[in-house]
Amino acid sequence: MLLDKLRKQDSILSIGISHLKNEKHLGKDEIVRLSSKTRNKILAVQFLNPTFIAGNLHALSAAQNAVNAWFGGYAVSRGLDVEIAVYASGQRQIGPALESMGIRDGMSSLALVVIADNDAAVKTAFEEIARSVGTEMIPAFPIDAERKQKILEHFGIKETELSALSQSDDPNETYRVLCRCVASRVSMVAIET
Repeated sequence: MLLDKLRKQDSILSIGISHLKNEKHLGKDEIVRLSSKTRNKILAVQFLNPTFIAGNLHALSAAQNAVNAWFGGYAVSRGLDVEIAVYASGQRQIGPALESMGIRDGMSSLALVVIADNDAAVKTAFEEIARSVGTEMIPAFPIDAERKQKILEHFGIKETELSALSQSDDPNETYRVLCRCVASRVSMVAIET
């Protein structure tokens, strides 16, 4: 799990991002119940479809933008969890956001974002959720040519944009550039407000 910090106006929040195998074969309804369970000091638990998640930077950028919108008074949703999905999708409308980033029955893996007041609360929630879902995928959000193409199409990124940012043939560098491009698309949602 990536454990990091988010800025909330004048304070700091903790965030955990992970990619979990759905080893317990949970369906959509079970996952929704698991994410909506009340937990101490937890502000949001959001499961996302990992198909379009470019990497940890993508999820981190979506969460920071969602926190900014939520606490800044310009959120489009009624919950921080849904706001995370809106930003992660690069969409401004909730329906299309949930269509692409929402969970479905039969998913083999799930992206997980947990936001809390402190690291301990994030870790506790993550451990509880992982016990209910399955083991963490390492590395998180592995990319292959097919998934890369889906991400490019979803976010409207052209190969020429990737090439302009890096001339490297190294797959790791290409992946980093793709993550940065997606993170910029995520941030553009806030500008469209």
